[in-house]
Amino acid sequence: MSWLRSVSALITICACAWPGAVGQGMPKIHHSESTEEYLSKYYIPVEEHFITTEDKYILRSFRLPRQGAPVVLLQHGVLASSWCWLVNTPNRSLGISLWKMGYDVWLTNSRGNTFSRNHTELKPFLDKQFWNYTFDDMGYFDVVANVRYILNATSRKDLTFVGWSQGTSQMFVAAQGPDRDYLKSHVNLFVALSPVTYLTHQSSLLLSVAQKFRLGVILEKAFPYDVFSWSELPTLGSLLCKVTLGVICDITVDVICGRSQKDSSDAILNLAAHFPAGTSIKDLDHYEQFIDYEHFGRFDYGTMGNLEHYGLELPPEYSLSELEIPTALFCGSKDTLAGPKDVERLKMDLKGNKHVVFSKEYEDYSHLTWMVGLTDEWITDLKALLRQYNPVRPMEASDFYADPVQDMMKPQVVRHLEFIRAVDGVFGGFDLEKQPVVKVPRPGHCLKKNGEDINPCDDEAAVEQTLRRLALMVKTRGVIFANCFQEPIFGDAERSLDTSLLCPRFAGKVTEAQFCSHFPFMQEISEYELGLLLQRYYNSEADGINYMAMDKDLQALVEEPLQERRH
Repeated sequence: MSWLRSVSALITICACAWPGAVGQGMPKIHHSESTEEYLSKYYIPVEEHFITTEDKYILRSFRLPRQGAPVVLLQHGVLASSWCWLVNTPNRSLGISLWKMGYDVWLTNSRGNTFSRNHTELKPFLDKQFWNYTFDDMGYFDVVANVRYILNATSRKDLTFVGWSQGTSQMFVAAQGPDRDYLKSHVNLFVALSPVTYLTHQSSLLLSVAQKFRLGVILEKAFPYDVFSWSELPTLGSLLCKVTLGVICDITVDVICGRSQKDSSDAILNLAAHFPAGTSIKDLDHYEQFIDYEHFGRFDYGTMGNLEHYGLELPPEYSLSELEIPTALFCGSKDTLAGPKDVERLKMDLKGNKHVVFSKEYEDYSHLTWMVGLTDEWITDLKALLRQYNPVRPMEASDFYADPVQDMMKPQVVRHLEFIRAVDGVFGGFDLEKQPVVKVPRPGHCLKKNGEDINPCDDEAAVEQTLRRLALMVKTRGVIFANCFQEPIFGDAERSLDTSLLCPRFAGKVTEAQFCSHFPFMQEISEYELGLLLQRYYNSEADGINYMAMDKDLQALVEEPLQERRH
């Protein structure tokens, strides 16, 4: 055994400049700080939930609530905890970023880590049976328990599952387990960050040293219950320093996972404040079995043990090709654990699977960049996927800023000062009514010029075909497309005639809900085609749909036949 081998009317206002004592710079996280204490600096509410699995493990989850909003579940990787989604700057920490976008965010924790050391019958430091699990069990029990509980608590019909590292292994297992049909119906998108299945080409420094010095037996005796808890690092580091003859004396995040130039050292330090969070020896040993042999299957107990557990001499393998949940693969070219060659092997298994809706390798991304990166390129891509598979619908500002009071009928008490500060924050100043001389940006400063807001789409051919069909309808029906969003009485899509610093009249941009409400050909296109149009003309800086850019493209297509006749 070698355990180490694994190792919105105005909802946009909050997304642009939300109130709080902490700015957009890199925060400083301390080990003594709780999730609730940390997020309170950003005025983000936190709920604790305890979820019991079918095999009686009690999992602790943190919810960043938005009542009635679409749900995203974030599942961390091996040795990590829910903290990994919070350690970067607010715009690069996925948990915070998604909450700002308007999602109901759930940060789940795997059995046996810092937050999930509880069981209805077993005591974690008295019963070794508590630690008799691998990610196999997390896939069969934890994933479906989390999904069921969250959907029941939120009254939503489905959610998006975002997994990192071992979080992806769990879902790959769950998606073909006994609850596969339930998950297929209730998971609208599976986002796999650094998907871990095959491991024959991993290149982690720690894993290489573990293989050379054969540390498994030593550490199993030294740590009979869990391994790699944060409190055990001094003892573990001292032991490894002696056994490896000084090659490894500190267990750091980058030693386990590697790093790249796109990773922030400060964010890595923040991650290390609550990393590692512990797991079982058996869990790590299960990954070890994938290094020597190119396969992805159940735990190998040896011939006799396999006969006892499975009735077979060899452990059953998972059939990745049978995946039936919409899946997006996010991979890094410098990933030492989910190595590019191993990921290519996974992609071969999934080749031709229509449920793989996105696959991209990000240059110079390490196994950690999703959490600690200096870039948010991948988050931009993820947001585009969410707009298609799990979109946020506009919410009224009054609902967002209303204090949640049980059984209170509208109107509720609204925190108007918090709302005012959020509005002021958009312009870089605070309490504008008290500072009339404060300079604010010109109206529409965040908008691109018409025609410049064109994004690449997942299916360019379908977009082109849709636009040509719409252009024909514009021409034959005499529709002036832009005027559909510029009503002479209301201004841009029912906007007031009064000058607006946020979005001036006839600025060429409307919200997604306004676009859908005023789109003249809603009955003639499919939801898929509409999603592609929203993706193409979405303005990320202004968080709206640039209908003028679309109008320009349609007019070009309307005039195209005439130009051809002139030639």
